[in-house]
Amino acid sequence: MLKASADEPRLRLADLDGRWRQIEDPGSTQARLRAIDSAVEPLTWVVRKMAAGVLRSSTAPRPTLDFIWDGNRLHERVPGQHRIETRLIEPGADPFRAMDPRGEMFEGAWDWTSDGLRLRWQQHQAHGSNVYRMSLDRRTLIVDHEIQVTALSGLRPIAYRSRFAKDDLPTVASGANSEAP
Repeated sequence: MLKASADEPRLRLADLDGRWRQIEDPGSTQARLRAIDSAVEPLTWVVRKMAAGVLRSSTAPRPTLDFIWDGNRLHERVPGQHRIETRLIEPGADPFRAMDPRGEMFEGAWDWTSDGLRLRWQQHQAHGSNVYRMSLDRRTLIVDHEIQVTALSGLRPIAYRSRFAKDDLPTVASGANSEAP
């Protein structure tokens, strides 16, 4: 992988504009499940079974990622608890507070790394990061996920990768609705 310097990232915010659909890949899914199994391995078997089940469902990447470039700033459309929300992506800005689709509050902050655009997040039972980078042809968005669950002691970090293909339609034209179905 090519590395970009911190002051000149390969990925530009405008490059993310549009709808990105997750590329279903059994290998990636199996890698995520192996990362979960490895993370919970130190736990007792009863707790390990429960924790692994919860993590399998809660770590699954969203099927689509929606970004809107307004000519000056990038916004992400994300599922909220009862509707679709729009959040500003502003690398280097103060952390923001938001609610995830399950109704859990979290704090997040965007920044640039040598690998790409990173979202660092923290909730009361976990923290982690997602690093977004683009394939050379700019048609595949690669997201490296790292999660540390703090709700149970002894869990190892969970690290996995997901990939998304760019849809040909822009987000606004794709029929995305701002209200929950």
